[in-house]
Amino acid sequence: MLRYLLVLVVNLLLFQPTTSYQITGNVKNLTATKCLLGYYFGASSQVVYVDTAKVDAKGSFVFDGNKHLAEGLYFIEFPAKKRLDLVIGAGQIFEFSTDFLNLTNHISFKNSEENTLYYSYIHFVRSRQATLKTRLNPEQSTKIQQELYTFQTSFFKEKSGYLSTSILAASEMPYIPTFTLSNGKPDNDKVYHYYKNHLFDNVNLGDERLLRTNHIEPKIDEYIQKLTYQIADSAIKSVDALMQKTTVGAFRKYFVSRMINFYQKKTFIGAENVYVHLIDRYYSNEPQLWDTSALKQMTTRANTLRPLLLGKKIPNMTVTGTDGKTYSLHDIQARYTILYIYSLGCPHCQEHAPKMAALQTKLAAKGVKFFVVAVERDETKWRNFITNYHTENLLNLIDKSGNINFVKDYNTIEYPTNFVLDGQKKIVGKQINPTLLEDYIKYLEQAQ
Repeated sequence: MLRYLLVLVVNLLLFQPTTSYQITGNVKNLTATKCLLGYYFGASSQVVYVDTAKVDAKGSFVFDGNKHLAEGLYFIEFPAKKRLDLVIGAGQIFEFSTDFLNLTNHISFKNSEENTLYYSYIHFVRSRQATLKTRLNPEQSTKIQQELYTFQTSFFKEKSGYLSTSILAASEMPYIPTFTLSNGKPDNDKVYHYYKNHLFDNVNLGDERLLRTNHIEPKIDEYIQKLTYQIADSAIKSVDALMQKTTVGAFRKYFVSRMINFYQKKTFIGAENVYVHLIDRYYSNEPQLWDTSALKQMTTRANTLRPLLLGKKIPNMTVTGTDGKTYSLHDIQARYTILYIYSLGCPHCQEHAPKMAALQTKLAAKGVKFFVVAVERDETKWRNFITNYHTENLLNLIDKSGNINFVKDYNTIEYPTNFVLDGQKKIVGKQINPTLLEDYIKYLEQAQ
């Protein structure tokens, strides 16, 4: 019996659930009944909640669980979305206390070197930044800035082994040396290039834990949206340079997803070139990063857009005119051809129809011709549209043969859809607002 009891006790001890994380908090002046634990995923607006805790009358609460939390920058969320950041590293059993009236200024920790370090840095930096906002002469301001830079440099070097240091370093912007021209004025071009080239210097792109912070997305947006000239060649060069900075799969996947999201929504001419480049280079060439359905969806989309990219010769079409003759798009002799695809029932198309007719008359002397194609195949309704909206002077066309898949072949996901083509039928513009077509032709002439 004694032996049986001993075995039972040992088994109970062995199989007793262990606490992998336990965060005990006490917040003075907190009147909430519960609070949430979550982590950031790339940005402050993207969060994942992982636990909920009840708050007692004294402002005390405990988050605990049997599974180790993925390391990163977490937060406790109180009423009105008020948050307190916490570094969750290897040691996940600790306590803290603070005051709800000022969460960061009154905070102290037990058994958490990571968080003690994190907040010591924040308190020092914020105190110096507050001083910089006061009335200082240039000499005083320079002195404090230098003190701040020296502190940060030493801190990141001496405390390099801590997750909190890696997180804090990722939040900082690069220090920019003074660059001057021969006349003594600031060299803004060198400042720009230095800042862009060194923006990710402090981000350890080999540490996937940094994805669970709010510092990655702002830097990607700064690099891509603010520091990159938004034309296709410059954008492609920037996205490739950014991708060269990391070889870690999780970072690559996040970076590409973020840039794909930006360029599929961007409306500048040539954005689709960047979008297709991203899919070809970082989806098709790195299939191990993506699930099968996502890979198939993205490559299908790229294949649809590829023949219609800026600089490509547009796919030909053969259609029928009001005179019963057939017309081939590639055979049209013009300095510029505007392929205008519309729907008979589209209100915008009806509104723009007479304007297109007037524009054809105005631009004919510049060698511009309109190639205007209706997607419907009802000849009676088509001819009535031409009469009702006075577009007789345009080259009005219809696909009587029914061989054209406008959505698949010309990506007509909205109407009207237009392409500006040069003399060789290469695409030099697309989806130009009809009211801006005349100005766009002028722009092309000036560019030449």
